[in-house]
Amino acid sequence: MVKNTCNILVVEPLSVPTDEREAFIATLQYVLETAIQAVYKLEADELDSERLGDGKYLLFWEAAEGGVGVLSQLLEKPDAFQKIADAALDICQLAILLM
Repeated sequence: MVKNTCNILVVEPLSVPTDEREAFIATLQYVLETAIQAVYKLEADELDSERLGDGKYLLFWEAAEGGVGVLSQLLEKPDAFQKIADAALDICQLAILLM
């Protein structure tokens, strides 16, 4: 038997546009996961995410055994989520430039 604990973060996106809702939620999930990995220099297999409740919530968890404590830092440090949001915006802007 294996017992494991890990940090999780649940995000409830508010004011989601009704047209193209699925695309918006999928993009938000991808860009937040990618931004967290970039800011905290995580490997792709150290963080994972999925949508819950028909996309009403985004669940992120530290997939590495034992976790690295990144998600708890997002709640404990006042400017941590702002750094993630800034990185996510940079990722989106880069994607637009590459189109």
